[in-house]
Amino acid sequence: MKDKEFVRKVIRKIYENNINLKPNEKILIFTDDSKRCEDIQKEKNLLEIAIFFAEVAKNYTKNVKLLYYPSLCAHGKEPPEEIWVTAFGEEAVNELKRKGYFTKILEKKVGDDDIKEIIEIVRDLSDKITPDVVIALAYYSTSHTLFRKLLTDVCGTRYCSMPLFEEEMFYSGLQEDFHILKKRAEILKEKLTDGETVIVKAKNGTYIRFSIKGREFNYDTGDLTYTGAFSNLPAGEVFIAPVEGTADGKIVIEYAPTFKLSSPLTLWLSDGEVIHIEGTDEYLKELNSKFSLDKNNSKLAEFGIGINSQAVNFFNILEAEKIYGTVHFAFGDNSTFGGKIKANFHEDYIVQYPTVEVFKKDGESILILKEGNPYF
Repeated sequence: MKDKEFVRKVIRKIYENNINLKPNEKILIFTDDSKRCEDIQKEKNLLEIAIFFAEVAKNYTKNVKLLYYPSLCAHGKEPPEEIWVTAFGEEAVNELKRKGYFTKILEKKVGDDDIKEIIEIVRDLSDKITPDVVIALAYYSTSHTLFRKLLTDVCGTRYCSMPLFEEEMFYSGLQEDFHILKKRAEILKEKLTDGETVIVKAKNGTYIRFSIKGREFNYDTGDLTYTGAFSNLPAGEVFIAPVEGTADGKIVIEYAPTFKLSSPLTLWLSDGEVIHIEGTDEYLKELNSKFSLDKNNSKLAEFGIGINSQAVNFFNILEAEKIYGTVHFAFGDNSTFGGKIKANFHEDYIVQYPTVEVFKKDGESILILKEGNPYF
């Protein structure tokens, strides 16, 4: 690390301001070994950063656990059993296994009726075991997992998700005050409320229309001070799960999640899913491979708007999707934030300089962004 003291200072600020970590609260910090995955363009090792988070946490509480596991090599996969046992306790995990739920959870084949009993098992057997705070520093995201949702929604854990995190983010996106992000998000969400149809277009050729009727916008501001809070760090987006089967048009992407493409790829969508990809960049093969693994992987899962004016890194989607005046689209799982798609996959792609217009039931249209310039 180029400035260890500065990094410690930022982490202290996170614990004091964003999380409000209290004495005797339990905190679980985990990361993974991303180096074992062949699809990583640039090897990362988050263990050093995770150790820093654990060391600083000990200034606030004695109940600190740090875990490290072999990477699962995909965003949106449920974390391994070891993490479940640490978070929910061995008794709860054994009961989930006995009832036949645990394998279904890992395979994302849990039904609505299953969820009810899973929640009961967690409530009955995990009380006083679950951590008060989680710092998820695994390279591959655990945000869109039942693991995360049970912790936040059932157990009240404050969950900080930091997939793909890089040291440079201490100096950029993490410098934005979450109070500013919160005000910005509330203004934007108010503008978007009761919207039914969204049209997004950009100079790179993107033009897509989809429905958001009946869906609620969520926002991610870095505020992890309340029970059950969930946020990325760096934070700064307002996002929604588009109505399944309604997206038509094309999304032109110029960046993969962790690098810039040599030439753009055009994703053609019909009835809410990608039906064809055009382009010559090598990433085309990887995208087609991911989408072919599961039909749900190619379905439009998320539309988001970046609101962090300190975020600058277009080469890492964790920060790129937060850049003020950009939008992003994700494919795969959205079952954790209001959608109906379940998949062991969730991946986001950014679009620069977009124009975004939202139409309401009465025909009123609201301009949200014009060529990347915010109207909020």
